[in-house]
Amino acid sequence: CVLMHKQQQIMEEPSMKNCTKNKRKICQHLISLLIALTILINCVLPLSASASYTYIDTGDNFIVPVNPVSEIPIGYIAIYTATDFYNIRNNVTGNYILMSDIDLSTYDNWNIINYFSGILDCNGNSFKNINQNTTTTTSTVYSGIIGTNTGSIKNIGIENINISVTSTSGVVFGAGIVAVNQGSIYNCFITGTINIKVESANITAVGSICAYNASAIDYGHSLCDITTISGDGKETQLEIGGIIGENKKSVTNCINSGKLDVTNKNGTTFGAGVVGRTTTSISDCGNFGNILIKNSNDTIYAGGVTGHIDGNFTLLKCFNYGDVQASSISGNSYAGGIA
Repeated sequence: CVLMHKQQQIMEEPSMKNCTKNKRKICQHLISLLIALTILINCVLPLSASASYTYIDTGDNFIVPVNPVSEIPIGYIAIYTATDFYNIRNNVTGNYILMSDIDLSTYDNWNIINYFSGILDCNGNSFKNINQNTTTTTSTVYSGIIGTNTGSIKNIGIENINISVTSTSGVVFGAGIVAVNQGSIYNCFITGTINIKVESANITAVGSICAYNASAIDYGHSLCDITTISGDGKETQLEIGGIIGENKKSVTNCINSGKLDVTNKNGTTFGAGVVGRTTTSISDCGNFGNILIKNSNDTIYAGGVTGHIDGNFTLLKCFNYGDVQASSISGNSYAGGIA
């Protein structure tokens, strides 16, 4: 009986040891899994934070959802019609609020509001069907609904804009919303096309929201396709961005979903999905649009977010999902997924 008991103990001990070993293996696997998950989360979260803006393609093109107000705020002038909006040029320091979508197709060729320094709150509404055609041989060109902004523009939608600019002399600031921004632009989107053709020994800056930014742009979304062509007669420097052409100040939380097609036959080209050329940092921005830049005899700087950063600045939490292609016949081509 004692012998049988000892034999039973001998048989049970290996079984218990195997059980312990199995538990240890399971614990080791769980620890390894937790470590892997931690590394994965730390790697993916920054991209997911930026890529979370993809929800804007589900119907609402504003990055920040807007709840329109039905009552006119104190101190504001209501805009109900295309004529109301056209006439803000007569009082550029006023505070305005858009109370509904407005169709601007009644104007065959939108006459740009040269300067604005007030507040334009579009209240989550849109200006639709804007046409603007400009041809000049002598002067500087500004395109968009507003030439120079030193005020505040917010919660504005631009749907189906069609801009065409042809210039053989002078600087071109080609944009859909504001040509030159020295104020603030917050929470806007734009759809449509911008076509620029230049042959001028000057800088041409093009961006769907702003051509030249010297202040703050936050939460801008472009679904606008941009085509820019320069002739081979004069050397032209092109600075083309899906959001901004040339940038001097803060750009945050902007997304480009439009295409860029740029041809520069004689001159340096800076082109990218968000900002063509920047002299400051960019954060929380991204690009989904495809970028194609062609050049005959000079240098190309192309990127998914920016073509070139002048100085010691950073790109923080930015991403690109678009194709970036740069091709120069006799010059250098620099193309990067981000910059």
